[in-house]
Amino acid sequence: MSSVSTDQQLSQKERINFLIEQYKLLEARRDSFGRQFMQIIGFFIALLALLIGLFGKEQAKILAAILSFSGVVLAVIAYLGYRLGKRQNDSERVMAEIEERLTREFGGPIVNLPKGATRIGARAVIVGALVLGSSVLFIIAVWILLTN
Repeated sequence: MSSVSTDQQLSQKERINFLIEQYKLLEARRDSFGRQFMQIIGFFIALLALLIGLFGKEQAKILAAILSFSGVVLAVIAYLGYRLGKRQNDSERVMAEIEERLTREFGGPIVNLPKGATRIGARAVIVGALVLGSSVLFIIAVWILLTN
């Protein structure tokens, strides 16, 4: 085996192309996580509306069961959103490392991905709203059972 590192074996053009391909893969992965999160929420809200429309008028206990189950599902979606957000952050961190490496390879500044929110971003607000929605659905379900 050679003691020469991979960086020394590749030309500058090959290193740049390799970094660009890695960057493209990470960007596709990061984008996919965001789409998955929003599609899960959209699908569930449509399903919840359908279930309430079909079965909610029949009996209060059925409506309470639908709302309770929906509360659990929203809590799970909130957790999934949190995990997907972590994976997006991992992708963005590695993309920033690639951008730094490309800056060194080019010998000057390049256009970088804008930094996301460092504390409370849109994703955190959505996850918080899902947790709040989950709690509200449980409260409504209990209220329906107690009043009927």
